[in-house]
Amino acid sequence: MKVAYVTTYDASNPNAWSGTGHYIAKALEKQGVEVAYIGPLEDRGGTLLGARRAMVRLLGGRRILRERDARVAAGYAAQVEEQLRRLDADWVLSPGTIPIAELSVATPIAFWTDATFSQMIGYYPEFQKLSGASIRAGNLLEQHALQRASLAIYASQWAARSAMNDYGADPAKVRVVPFGANMPADYDPADIERIIAERGRDVCRLLFVGVDWERKGGDLALAITRRLYDSGVRAELTIVGGKPEIPAAMRDIAKTTGFIAKNTTYGKSTMQRLFAESHFLLLPTRAEAFGIVMAEASSFGVPSIATDVGGVPGVIRDGVNGFMFPVEHIVNSAAERISELWNDRDGYDALCRTTLEESQARLNWDVAGREIVRLLSSPRMSARIGSDGERLEARTVSSSRVEGGRRLSGEGRASATHAMPKVSVITVARNAAAHIDETIEAVLAQTYPNVEYIVVDGGSTDGTLDILRRHDDRIDYWVSEPDGGTYDAMNKGLDLVTDPDAYVIFANADDRLASPQALERAVEMGKAADLIYGKMRLSDGDATGVMGREVKASDLARETLCHPATLMKRKVFDEVGRFDTSFRIAADYDLIVRCFQHPVQTRFVDEIISDMRMGGMSEARFMLSCRERKRVVRERFDSLARLTGVWQVNLYDIPRNLARHWLDRAGLLGHWRALKRS
Repeated sequence: MKVAYVTTYDASNPNAWSGTGHYIAKALEKQGVEVAYIGPLEDRGGTLLGARRAMVRLLGGRRILRERDARVAAGYAAQVEEQLRRLDADWVLSPGTIPIAELSVATPIAFWTDATFSQMIGYYPEFQKLSGASIRAGNLLEQHALQRASLAIYASQWAARSAMNDYGADPAKVRVVPFGANMPADYDPADIERIIAERGRDVCRLLFVGVDWERKGGDLALAITRRLYDSGVRAELTIVGGKPEIPAAMRDIAKTTGFIAKNTTYGKSTMQRLFAESHFLLLPTRAEAFGIVMAEASSFGVPSIATDVGGVPGVIRDGVNGFMFPVEHIVNSAAERISELWNDRDGYDALCRTTLEESQARLNWDVAGREIVRLLSSPRMSARIGSDGERLEARTVSSSRVEGGRRLSGEGRASATHAMPKVSVITVARNAAAHIDETIEAVLAQTYPNVEYIVVDGGSTDGTLDILRRHDDRIDYWVSEPDGGTYDAMNKGLDLVTDPDAYVIFANADDRLASPQALERAVEMGKAADLIYGKMRLSDGDATGVMGREVKASDLARETLCHPATLMKRKVFDEVGRFDTSFRIAADYDLIVRCFQHPVQTRFVDEIISDMRMGGMSEARFMLSCRERKRVVRERFDSLARLTGVWQVNLYDIPRNLARHWLDRAGLLGHWRALKRS
């Protein structure tokens, strides 16, 4: 694959744009992509634009953003088009919208950035006090970029939601891929474990990194350090990025290093030492589009304490690689949380380990590069788009993935009708040889005559592929390749469903459809609703129970639907968005809440649609599940519903699970269940 990589600056310079544009290109090259650099680009806005900017600033105190001027963008586009004529590129990719906003080329266009223009207005200092003309021009260019792009990639859900909500971007082209760490730890995991174990317990070492002292919340970092010290925790703060005035009373516990150039040998070794020694990264920022320094801290197993603003939730997962707090409460809340962990060595060490796991699984350029290449290689995304918006040709970029199924041999299901809509069953699996055969057989046994079956495997090595090959002539399509986790695989499965009116149901490898009539009954009783949901039977090998009832949107702060017993039309995902991959466990809950609040047409069917084995991820990571559920409640509901939802988790679900756990350990769980049944 050949990618024309467009930047207004020199992307070979790791200092430009904090190095992120440089590392994006290197991440692609590491995946075998041929990167043709286009940039730096010349500003052809002319002297009149400079004069107009100066006059507007002088007369009204307002700003005009030069790079958001239509003439500047048109000049960029002309330069890019000229160079593209000499390249046979498969894609045009840019880490920003401006260089590609006015492009008129046949090559498909993608961009990967961390914020939309509408989000930045008034947010960062350089986007404050903009003139009305500059705001209108900037929004128009952003709109043009989204219209021209075949793929709009953002570093966080925060930015992706803005593209859809503020600019009406097609959700089918919007994706979320977090950035990596520009300065990762040059150690293997065993070395990081040793570094974590060797962090001293005499002083709680806090690290603040940021040039923009006010925006990054440097004053709040000082206040947190002071609060910790006054509460009896011997804390010290190291400030990297500038030399602010430190109050005289804090000069013994706060020190500055000034700016450190991480691309120099000295700067890199100094930063690595500071990360290795620090117990926490403090980033109480007031405005942040992403926060790459938190990804860098994670690579050293250093948890971050941050504000829940902007794109920060795309980097930090509460309780996994740090904690986030509202900016107005962060001084007290952060000091209390740090103090708790400082007095709980086992808890702190466990947090450091999950922080390191986040770095390895999600917050690094290798993972990001693989995901970008996967998106660019997708058959749906690699279609060439003409300048008039028509599809000129579609082609599949070769990759090392394994695939099979009836669809590849030209066989297909019957056409859908209003009375007989297609049902696309998607199974997501990885190393599921123990159970996937049962899942497959339950799908293939369905009496409903218009079922499409898709299996998305995450690169299994345990015999799962042999089972898929055995069913090759009955599964419509299956693919096996590494992915970014369960919800990423589920989103990949959605890409393979082409009928917008088809119902989609996920029957993953630990689930199975409850009876051969399950889908037929669900569609019949669902009466063409956009979202049909029913009951689910749960079993742990010793006991069986049934879950599921009719709910209203207001009920969802305290409970959810049974997702394996839910059918949703494919077009619903285009309307409300896909699974949020920043969740590990609760993305299905988050999606269901969004559906009910959108709202979409729903119908409950009083039927058992699916069976589920208990003991999966939600059981094994119960506390993470609780944290993610509370995150959804806090983000999606009003204050009263938030209160009742969080109480439900804290005062009922967690105590109930703990009681069940201890009864099981004591060998009394079976007796308790028998007593309940009697």
